[in-house]
Amino acid sequence: MKKIQLAILLVLMALPALAFAEVPGTLPVQGVLTDADGNPITDNVAVTFTIYGTAGDASATVHSETIAVDVDRGFFSVALGAGSTPLDLNIFKDGARELGITVGSDAEMSPRLEFGVTPFAAHAGSADDATTFDGNTTADFVGAGQTDSVTTDMVTDGAITAAKLDNPQTLYRVTSAYCANEIGTLMTTNTCRATQHNVDSCTNTCPLGQTRVRDCNGDCTCATNLFCIVGQPCDHRRSHPRCNNAAVAVSPSN
Repeated sequence: MKKIQLAILLVLMALPALAFAEVPGTLPVQGVLTDADGNPITDNVAVTFTIYGTAGDASATVHSETIAVDVDRGFFSVALGAGSTPLDLNIFKDGARELGITVGSDAEMSPRLEFGVTPFAAHAGSADDATTFDGNTTADFVGAGQTDSVTTDMVTDGAITAAKLDNPQTLYRVTSAYCANEIGTLMTTNTCRATQHNVDSCTNTCPLGQTRVRDCNGDCTCATNLFCIVGQPCDHRRSHPRCNNAAVAVSPSN
């Protein structure tokens, strides 16, 4: 029975030089291999490295590869994933992971070795967290100031608010069927004038100084007459009933 005295020595080492470089899909492992009596061996032995653990199942195998390891006076160094069995860094995405080591035909050594922080940090540099920005590639992003860089499909409904605009202007939609403007029309005012269609059919009596008009329900009512100064702008409709519009959007005022 062989024993490994110092396994996964390099797992405890960080990867500072790779902070802005491509993170390799390999994991360095060092250790000291001895015989059952604790004597270091020199040999070429087949060692199977198995990584266990998924969210909710610590016994699940997520990676396994057998490597012909050159051991020199007990010392060895290998890189998991460098051979014919690639190592997917996504296996370190969540939960604890353990490394099981089996030398030749011996039983797997016990206890298994728990990984430190480095492989989990390496995963942060893998595709879904760094290169592809949560599923997007750099082609999905545009540079600041690029002409026509934002299209309608890129903007989520309700994402642009008044706080995001310079000198915002609220827009309102006509919703009353009795408005002089067609339903659905966008306006910069929160009310619209009631339509005076068929006002001549009204038979109600209005007091002196008022005239018959239609209100926002289409009913006949009275409105105060405006007296205008000759030669000055005057809109007699200012006294007509006004119907409420619905606020629907915000736009730049310029």
